[in-house]
Amino acid sequence: AEAEAKAAAEMAEAARVAAQKAAVERAAREKAEAEAKAIAERAEAARVAAQEAAAEKAAREKAEAEAARIAAEQAARDAEAAAQRAAAEAAKERAAAEARAAADERAAAEARAAAEAKAAAQIEAAKRAAAERAAAEKAAAEARAAADRAAKDRAEAEARAAAEAKAAAVARAAAEQAAKARAAAEARAAAEHAARKRIEAEAQAAAERGASEANATASVPGELLPPLPTHAPANDNVLPSDPIAGILEGDGVAEAEEGDLEAEEAAAPPTRKRRRAQRRSRRDRKRNYGIFGGMFGGR
Repeated sequence: AEAEAKAAAEMAEAARVAAQKAAVERAAREKAEAEAKAIAERAEAARVAAQEAAAEKAAREKAEAEAARIAAEQAARDAEAAAQRAAAEAAKERAAAEARAAADERAAAEARAAAEAKAAAQIEAAKRAAAERAAAEKAAAEARAAADRAAKDRAEAEARAAAEAKAAAVARAAAEQAAKARAAAEARAAAEHAARKRIEAEAQAAAERGASEANATASVPGELLPPLPTHAPANDNVLPSDPIAGILEGDGVAEAEEGDLEAEEAAAPPTRKRRRAQRRSRRDRKRNYGIFGGMFGGR
């Protein structure tokens, strides 16, 4: 009985648990159905609201589009009008700018023409000044050249005159010296000629006397004749048989030659050679000078 009671209790407990579980499941199902229904209702409400919002949005967008079209058309009309006004203003400004540009160009052309005219005038003035300066420089150069030529001609004339004067003085001195030398030579030649004539005459007379004496002494014995001279003649360069040279050893011709030599030395300018000649002895002069002005021997 206890087992049956226990089994009945367990079955009752199991039924209760099952009933509770079924109640919980039913409550959960009902709750889920209620929630699903609420969700469906909310979804329907949201769909309806969305449709309404879409309709309103479409209407609003249509209105906005119409307003935008109207505004665009108005803006286009305003823009066209503004463009026309701007074009008119631009045309007006362009015309004004063209007028200003033409005026500026005309002013620039006038200024350029004035500047070119001024530059041409300045260039012409500079050319005239340069030409005048060149002419002045040329005139000054010609004047300087003329002065230089005149100075050169004057210097050449003075130098030529000095040279001519010097040449004339030299020529006069040479002429005077030549005249003195010629006079001395003529005097010496005359003295030598006279001495030679005298010597020739004396030699001829001596020859005649010798011939007569030879004829007279031809019969005289040799022991009675005077002895022959044993000394050499004074002039070593002259042959002993030269009667004229022997006679020229005398004092008369030597003194004449010495006087001629002194006259020639006084007429001619002194030189070293003639100073050496003045230092020579009288005997050397007698030995080396002949009657014709020559020299028989060297120094």
